[in-house]
Amino acid sequence: MQYEDFDVSIEAAAGGGRSYRIAVLHSPAGEAQETVEFPFDSVALKLHLAQLENALLKSSGGRRRPLTDSEREVMAFGQALFDFLMHGEIGRRYAVSTDRCHQAGKGLRLKLRIHDPTLAALPWEFLYDQRFDHYLALSQRTPLLRYLELPRALRPLTVTPPLRILGMVANPANLPPLDVAVEKQRIEQALAKLRAAGLVELTWLPGQGWRDLQRAMRQPWHIFHFIGHGGFDRLQNEGYLLFADSAGQADRMTAASLGRLLGDHGPLRAALLNSCEGGQSGDDVFSSAAAALVRSGIPCVVAMQYAITDDAAIEFARTFYEALADGLSIETAVSDARKSITFSRQNSLEWGTPVVFTHAPDGVLFDLADAPAPPPLPEERGKPAPPRPKPLPWRLNARGLPLIESWEQLQGAEKLPPRIVWVKDEKEMALIPAGSFVMGTTEAEARALSQEFGWEMRWPMAETPQRAVTLPDYYMDITPVTHQEYLRFLTQNPAQPVPLVAEDWGQPYNWDEKQRRPPDTLLHHPVVLVNWEDAQAYARWAGKTLPTEEQWEKGARGGDGRRYPWGNEWDSARLNCAERLAGHEIKTASEWQKWWKKNSSDLLKKVNTTVVGSYYAGASQYGLLDMAGNVWEWCDAWYAAYPGSAAQHDDFGWKYRVVRGGSWYYTRYNVRCANRNRVTPLYRYSYVGFRCASTAF
Repeated sequence: MQYEDFDVSIEAAAGGGRSYRIAVLHSPAGEAQETVEFPFDSVALKLHLAQLENALLKSSGGRRRPLTDSEREVMAFGQALFDFLMHGEIGRRYAVSTDRCHQAGKGLRLKLRIHDPTLAALPWEFLYDQRFDHYLALSQRTPLLRYLELPRALRPLTVTPPLRILGMVANPANLPPLDVAVEKQRIEQALAKLRAAGLVELTWLPGQGWRDLQRAMRQPWHIFHFIGHGGFDRLQNEGYLLFADSAGQADRMTAASLGRLLGDHGPLRAALLNSCEGGQSGDDVFSSAAAALVRSGIPCVVAMQYAITDDAAIEFARTFYEALADGLSIETAVSDARKSITFSRQNSLEWGTPVVFTHAPDGVLFDLADAPAPPPLPEERGKPAPPRPKPLPWRLNARGLPLIESWEQLQGAEKLPPRIVWVKDEKEMALIPAGSFVMGTTEAEARALSQEFGWEMRWPMAETPQRAVTLPDYYMDITPVTHQEYLRFLTQNPAQPVPLVAEDWGQPYNWDEKQRRPPDTLLHHPVVLVNWEDAQAYARWAGKTLPTEEQWEKGARGGDGRRYPWGNEWDSARLNCAERLAGHEIKTASEWQKWWKKNSSDLLKKVNTTVVGSYYAGASQYGLLDMAGNVWEWCDAWYAAYPGSAAQHDDFGWKYRVVRGGSWYYTRYNVRCANRNRVTPLYRYSYVGFRCASTAF
């Protein structure tokens, strides 16, 4: 199954207490953010967690029976977590995203970036959506991953099969015995077909100690599977696994030590810790054994956050590897394995014990090269081998989008992909296919606009004459560049000035010049206070360009000559504009001037931009967002008369650069696809940002 990401960040809000800032960083329905009050104080939270763990223990008996009160409490706690996470605009984005994915036959992967240790330790796997009576993590359509943000870049490992799995069993004599023989047998059976095909190689470590593991790690391994005991030391605030010493007695290996042992092993991409409490954490989001392994360099770790019975652990491991053997992704395999626990152990809640920690941004761990061809069957000998399909010159992320690192990868492609991710700046881009479109405005329409809105004729006449323009294929960023994306550019270009102005109206958007950081609340808003040269510098760094006027207008207007990106009818609910701020429609220039004169002093004291992609209903024909309103966007063009235009304008010439799209304080007139505006190229504005384009392939 292919997945779209519902990528959510949770962090403590300014001022402390129980307020948290929740932001949708990426989703099929765009981005959003809310400040939400956590529903439980510390005392109530401890009580709920104790009840949940008690319900887990009671439900592990494996016999069919009605739900108990404690199990209903788990459901209620999961619903409370869901309501907290999906509050307000976040929930609306989630509802639209699930609907879009369902219609497209895709899954929606919930990707949690939890920065607060208290919330990171919660069992989010029990998120429960009461509307549809289901736990999210139990469905292949809504898998849940815990994403850990790390400063290192991660790329898939190119592997020529077989994938090499190292299995380790640690069963110290002084601890309760594990049914390891049964689990090993089932894992081997699940992998039998892959092993026979030469795609997987499974090796069991003969010893049980850390020295045995250290010696084995001198060989290349891709997956580490641990069967044994583990726990979490609350005094030391650290997870651990229990190996066996030379006498066969338990020998504790802390999370940090295990990370040092495994983290330097470059080929290792995944680990499954089939031990108790490997996913449990304390006052540090990296304190669990699983998170410590991810921080040490292993991209994906599956672990257990509570004690788990042998039967449930065996069932989980068996189905997990069976699903991988069928070619399913890790998140799908985990969801399938959770279901197996519920089917084999009626009313058991142990399906919520496994957790998935990852640092793979697109979910891709391996880039598998072609495996050696198996020897031909006797009846096929002498026949020519069938041609192998030509491999794509790019890899795909978990959503199936090509990851493009150079435009040469698209040269000679039989068909250009409709969407790509440009790796340099991690921006998603949409293909604007080659062909003609209608650009500009007729003189008759210019006169009608002037009369309708009460604007001077020189402004709409600058859009004339209307003409057909033919462009080759090109790509455009789906959303404007955000503060967070611009921060990445500044980090790599320390000589570049930060967005900053001395005027009072710039204060809500000003960056911290010393820290070279934007306001935390604006990370996902379009970056402003950047002049034309700043935008041009970013485009060069990213390996792109600023769009020409022709590219920009076609991306917004499409091939059918529409007035607004979404169509010909005005709808102020589809964009961030003056009508949104005013709370009513503004139909003429004089109405707008009166409103602005009355409210500008208050408006200029606060942030008026919105999170990019917030108005999904305002998307253009090609899926571009924010092409109307929010911020004007710099174009690679001087403000000059169009070829063949009769327009006369004192501002024409090599004085001003063109900006397109309108902004948060402009009206329906200015956000039309054909509208042009001009601004001083070296000046910084609180209502001008940019996005990039490219025809460099």
